[in-house]
Amino acid sequence: LVWNTVARYRDQIAALLSDVCTCVFAYPELTDTPHYTPKHCDTVALNLYTREAEATAAAAAFMQARNVKAIVYMSATAAEIPYAALKAKGIALLTSENNSYDPSARNSLAKHLAKDVMRRLFKIGLLDLHIANSWANYRFLRRFARFPKSRLRCIVNGIDTDMFQPGDRRVACTELGLDPDTVWIMCASQARPEKRIGFIFDAAERLIDRVGANRIGFFHVGGGGIIADWQAECAARGLDSVFRFEGYHANPAPYYRAASVFIHAASRESFGSVVVEAMATALPVVVTRSEGPAETVLDGVTGYMIDPDDLDGFVDAVARYVEDPKLGAQHGTAGRARAVDQYSMARQVEEFAAILRPYI
Repeated sequence: LVWNTVARYRDQIAALLSDVCTCVFAYPELTDTPHYTPKHCDTVALNLYTREAEATAAAAAFMQARNVKAIVYMSATAAEIPYAALKAKGIALLTSENNSYDPSARNSLAKHLAKDVMRRLFKIGLLDLHIANSWANYRFLRRFARFPKSRLRCIVNGIDTDMFQPGDRRVACTELGLDPDTVWIMCASQARPEKRIGFIFDAAERLIDRVGANRIGFFHVGGGGIIADWQAECAARGLDSVFRFEGYHANPAPYYRAASVFIHAASRESFGSVVVEAMATALPVVVTRSEGPAETVLDGVTGYMIDPDDLDGFVDAVARYVEDPKLGAQHGTAGRARAVDQYSMARQVEEFAAILRPYI
């Protein structure tokens, strides 16, 4: 779900740059897993995320053969890539900073000063440009990583607001095999610990007690390394009769249209594309406060922002939408308007292409 989105917007960037260059998608490994098929650039199996000698030699040969001017990584550090070999060929190295970071992290005074010397005097750990995907991410990279402003930009993530748009909920439910008379509560994520599925299960148990198991159901869209653990916990809690795991889908838009409420409880989130996709589909959202959603969600307008440990508040917010569909529709409409105005992929693509042009 995440990689398809990244591939789609980078392919659109390639289209905008087609007058000055040819773009190539380089993946460390090409697999048979369903993924977005680029329309405006080539695809090559080339591992640029290692300093291993054989891979570095293959990368150098490719760079020379294709006259490569710039490489745009995703969430790469100077320490893990063949930095010296690539810079020796005059190649500009950029990275989009998509990782989520611990906002509570702080430098000691000594480490703060050491990072300043490393970054500003010796340029250690810096690529030519680091592109943050949210302003919270930008502030963290300035405050904690000590990246200088000259090497840091912010291009807020966008989503495909044409792909993710409202539709007929009952029709979507029928097409997906979901009971259209059930109020479906959706969550979507990669299966990683910081997504806090346990908190979601806790909320589900309380909501069932409050509004009744015959009125609501839950489903999760997404996959990942620990999805089997999540499913096992769901069954152990006795929730598997009301909580469905729908797995990975290249196009999850029908699931958003089938839902009535979207919930997200991540402890860390640099942007949170799934939250904005839900907003674009005119769903009211209930999220725990983390860096990305704190920027995208307007509390009490497009959804509710709840403190990470406030389970009661989270349950109350979801129940409010279940019990008052008109409120959900009002907040969903406001969310759709905000997503289109602030977080469209078209805006993101144009800003990204403009940043890349000088390097080409």
